[in-house]
Amino acid sequence: MITNLVLVDSLDNLRTVAKGGVTQAQAFANLRADIPKLFPEHPTTAEIKAVTDTDDWKEFSGSARRIFAEAYFDAPREIDGEIEDLSGFDVSIWSADKKTAKAFGPLETLIRKAAQTYVRIAYRQNVTMLIPEAIDAEVEEKVEKDPDPTAILALVDAAFCTLTERGQFDKALVLLNGLDALVKSVRNPVTEGRVVPRKA
Repeated sequence: MITNLVLVDSLDNLRTVAKGGVTQAQAFANLRADIPKLFPEHPTTAEIKAVTDTDDWKEFSGSARRIFAEAYFDAPREIDGEIEDLSGFDVSIWSADKKTAKAFGPLETLIRKAAQTYVRIAYRQNVTMLIPEAIDAEVEEKVEKDPDPTAILALVDAAFCTLTERGQFDKALVLLNGLDALVKSVRNPVTEGRVVPRKA
């Protein structure tokens, strides 16, 4: 059982963020204020690990992820380019172990992967990004890799969900218009097998 009251309050705020509504912005503001309190003001990597290795944090982390997983199944979602009504499915698809998941059908497998991506992004946006940066963190060497279209689409989908859930429809519209303009500009080069020129 979680004994840290800040973590208990943070789970309540995460439930509000996941469900959306008029109090969501306040809940996120609470998280932004409370999560850093669990760490020293200017923590080292070791000091951050000392917190995240505690039983309280591990239980909090698992509960937080489940909150977003349950929220994922509460609304229709885009799965492999199609909007799917998930009312016939539940969070057990997300929480299933690998052995159980091997017996899933094609649609369940796609839903599981999409739910895992959604939870991972939601947790990062609402928990991980609020942890203070370690003062001794090493700058990772940037290695250029091939972009993952599925991961990029999942990020875009999550961005629309987050913006609309927080009532930021103006920003969602900016993103939508930007995507529309981008698709129009790259459609011909891509379909014709030509290189898309980089913007200066």
